[in-house]
Amino acid sequence: GRGVGYWGGWPGKLMIGPLLRELCLAGIVGGANLGWVRTLNSQGSSGYAVRFAVCVLLTATALCGYLQTFANQLNPALIKWQHKSSHRVWSLFVWGKYLGVCALEMAMCVACLTVRDWGGWWHTSWASWVCAALLAFNILECAILELHSHKFYQGDGVGKCALLNSMTGFVLTALTMIQPLLLPAIVTETGFSHNHTNMYVMAYACWNIKFASIHQDDGTLFHIGHSHLPALISCFLYGTDYMEYRVASLHLHFTLGMVKSYYKDNAKCVLNKDDPVGRMLGYGSFYDLFMHEDWMSLVAWAAAGATILHSLQLLSMVLSS
Repeated sequence: GRGVGYWGGWPGKLMIGPLLRELCLAGIVGGANLGWVRTLNSQGSSGYAVRFAVCVLLTATALCGYLQTFANQLNPALIKWQHKSSHRVWSLFVWGKYLGVCALEMAMCVACLTVRDWGGWWHTSWASWVCAALLAFNILECAILELHSHKFYQGDGVGKCALLNSMTGFVLTALTMIQPLLLPAIVTETGFSHNHTNMYVMAYACWNIKFASIHQDDGTLFHIGHSHLPALISCFLYGTDYMEYRVASLHLHFTLGMVKSYYKDNAKCVLNKDDPVGRMLGYGSFYDLFMHEDWMSLVAWAAAGATILHSLQLLSMVLSS
């Protein structure tokens, strides 16, 4: 069940090259994404106008058949079992997730574009509550999908880790909606800040990486490299908003991924029938070698722990106010 690359094993010299290539490409993609987002933000209203236009263009591209085609294809974590309800759940997730990310990116751009002329209660409500609701919606979708999927997994606690992570997702959904009461969003012409605490950022990042370990397995390393690691580094070193960068880069990644998937030679990806998670071989050396039960357990418990600490942090804010 575990395979050659489980923790404590060595992948072998022949796989080091492919792994390094994936790491380098992920770093290049992540750095490029971070660069263009920060460059546009520094331009103020004109930069956010470009971001809004890019968002519209990417969404129009996805709606030209690519989104529907992607929604019709079960992801590798579900394809092994071919459960009747999985097709419906997966299709609803793909449509909801993509449009939810698109709506959140547009909402943040609108908030920054209108901060000078449309200040006051309306703008504060839009920036804090509408954006928080859209973010919570995106988290909730992932939690529901992982809850649906956990019963199919077998072997070494994979299903239990998925269940734990889905519960963490539900808690994060609630915490995201509570956030504006204690820490409302901060908006300027050159930046949107959800005003999340560092502990929330770590909880969300670990939870989302764990979710992607199964449900986005064909792009897990790139997912970490382009939309988590650069955002975390920029957040902790330069004080930028983690979520603003992540949403913009994720929307770009989703669109390009759907286009690539549309033309991808799926014959190169072979179902590994002996794997308890139902992985497809050929999706990438990082996943094939390292993303096994120990990885899933580590990240799931890290997400749960950080979420508990964030909850206590918010509780202390309430008690001290």
